Amino acid sequence: EEGLDYAQLAAQTELYSGSDLKELCRAALIAPVQDLMRQEALTSTQQDSAQLRALTLTDILNAKSVVGPTGQSANDYLKKATGMTKDDFSRFLNGRGDD
Repeated sequence: EEGLDYAQLAAQTELYSGSDLKELCRAALIAPVQDLMRQEALTSTQQDSAQLRALTLTDILNAKSVVGPTGQSANDYLKKATGMTKDDFSRFLNGRGDD
């Protein structure tokens, strides 16, 4: 959509993986559908008056209350389980854990 601020979306979803973003968008798509259903309920006597609106940045940001980034949780678990950060663990796996 032309009006969607992708820079703001990227800034607001920094820790989200591609899969997280996919689930965030799925959750956000519920808002326009709910609005359509409300419109149809209010205009049940009029044919073809309700229309599905475009997804907005607000819809996506509101969906963040339902869908969070999984990567941060994985990083927290890694730190608790091993005492290593993601970078430490990566160096360890690459054989450079002694540096």
